[in-house]
Amino acid sequence: MAHTTTKNGARPRPALMVTGFGPFPGAPHNPTADVIERLLHQQWAPPGFAVHGLVAPVLWGRSAEVIAEAIRASGCNGALLLGIAGKAREFRVEMRAANHVDRRRPDADGKLWRGDKIDPTGPASARSTAPVADMMRAIEDAGYPSVASSDAGDYLCNFSLYRILTGLGDGAGAPPVGFLHVPRAVLKNGEDALLEVDDMERAVKAAVRAFALHLAPQTAILATA
Repeated sequence: MAHTTTKNGARPRPALMVTGFGPFPGAPHNPTADVIERLLHQQWAPPGFAVHGLVAPVLWGRSAEVIAEAIRASGCNGALLLGIAGKAREFRVEMRAANHVDRRRPDADGKLWRGDKIDPTGPASARSTAPVADMMRAIEDAGYPSVASSDAGDYLCNFSLYRILTGLGDGAGAPPVGFLHVPRAVLKNGEDALLEVDDMERAVKAAVRAFALHLAPQTAILATA
């Protein structure tokens, strides 16, 4: 993704888009929205980078489109989507999105998806283009359990990731895109320990830093092109 110069001739900092989701049936409050709001309020970003934030609605016909448009409009060099995984007991860095949907699950407007597949003519899966292993290690180094996951679920997290990955493509000009599922609790000493938003924020920041480090060589090349 090419950079343009600003009016004073300086090149803008490379940027990452970090997105969360709003409420949905069964989750009247989505903590990923809190994390995004904190990042924006703090104006936090890894050194040398900018971070753009977005809270997307949980809607079959709108979520992926809102996120994809924000990525394109911002010119971000990469995007990390955040979602909540209520049954997970570790941070799950998703490796792929599958072309399937649970059409029994309503979105935030109570609407159902029309079929079992996201795209009847699309590939069976789409691989994450983000640095999965690097983000997982960074989260663990921050003190939280993390796994590389091959199952992003069958709801709007998986749906949005699949739509964005297949829509933006994986060519040389496409920004890397990944997904991090945030748990409501982690397993510590054999027992569930509920996570506070502070914990989620620290783990997300660790993942974003790892993503930025992965992008740094690419953005350096772009800056000299």
